[in-house]
Amino acid sequence: MKILDELTKAYVHPSKKNKNRKDNQRLEFLGDSVIGLIVSEYLFRNFPHDQEGKMSQSLGRMVSTENLAKYAKILKLNERLHTSSRVNSKALAEVFEAVVGEIYIKYGLDTVQSFMQETGLLEDNDIILDSKTKLVHIANRNNLDIDYEIISEDGPAHDKVFEMACTVYDPTDDMNYIETGKGKTKKEAEFVASDRMLDNPSFSRSFIDATNG
Repeated sequence: MKILDELTKAYVHPSKKNKNRKDNQRLEFLGDSVIGLIVSEYLFRNFPHDQEGKMSQSLGRMVSTENLAKYAKILKLNERLHTSSRVNSKALAEVFEAVVGEIYIKYGLDTVQSFMQETGLLEDNDIILDSKTKLVHIANRNNLDIDYEIISEDGPAHDKVFEMACTVYDPTDDMNYIETGKGKTKKEAEFVASDRMLDNPSFSRSFIDATNG
């Protein structure tokens, strides 16, 4: 995308900050809110029958660290990021937010909306679908048990990272399928773990592909 070549401040990670160069944290803060607004409006206009709770769940998944990091990778923002630190999902999500913040400051909301549309994030139906509900439906069809358990809770109070485990038990074969996920809230982490369970090759072969076939 040509517009990414026109940005400069969004790519400066705090580890590269100095007296002559500001980092991207203020843009990240702004971008976070702008993304939330655009995604919220998209859900409001395109899913008129969804109630507040369902829209909140969809919003949480669409703006989750893992999902924003996915689109940052698609845009190859990791190759543009100036950093001395390891480029993990959190750093990728933050540079995506900073990019949106800088586009908003330079070009306004309409340009940001066009950018978001072009990335494909707004129309990613796989992430809009409720993976936890989908998993429950599969479990009910196959007499499986689902359990979510917190594994860890790291970081300061204002920037927590939760890790949750999703365990699906198959009593027929006495077998557990386990996947984990991280997020800024327990609920976000549960959705990530559920997404990974649905992508688990063994689980998918046994309970998704078999049904679809």
